[in-house]
Amino acid sequence: MFLVALARLATRRRIPVLRLTAPASLEHHDAYAEYLGVPIEHGPDFSLTLPAEEASRPFLTNDDALWAAFEPDLRRRLSRLGESPLVAERVRSVLMEALPGGTADAAHVARALAMSRRTMQRLLEQEGTSFAVVLRDVRASLARHYLERTSLSMQEIAFLLGFAQPTSFFRAFRDWTGFTPAAIRAASHRAHDRR
Repeated sequence: MFLVALARLATRRRIPVLRLTAPASLEHHDAYAEYLGVPIEHGPDFSLTLPAEEASRPFLTNDDALWAAFEPDLRRRLSRLGESPLVAERVRSVLMEALPGGTADAAHVARALAMSRRTMQRLLEQEGTSFAVVLRDVRASLARHYLERTSLSMQEIAFLLGFAQPTSFFRAFRDWTGFTPAAIRAASHRAHDRR
């Protein structure tokens, strides 16, 4: 989902999906199929097929200001790869990749970190947090990013954050921030217009 959303955003085209396979039934199967425009087929692995001509389509979004905003954090994270990061940070990294694919549950994240769910929860508790808190923080961070830096629709953002319905995303976002997603997007556009 993340790759399709990125390709559509960067090319400013609704890149068609020819085929999608998944090894197991997905939790939000109908929402995925609707977003992609194709039924999800059962297969041995996750597989996404796009038209060949789309592979050579250039990205139209080259935003130096956006790169400048993300580069320091990216460099900091890369420099820490050799260190032993906190479990919460490792969980956060897995969630950043898993959320758009709809596999952001604790069991999946624990498997990706090569530990049991119980061990992951215990280590997170030792760090003063929990899986639910890390998931909420990642969703809130990504939501702000999508609202302030992209033109994705509210439905697409909700989907990329793992919400089955946009209304669930709206309620959660208001709980996280005290604001509606539309208010954050409008404030970001006003700030951008003043520059």
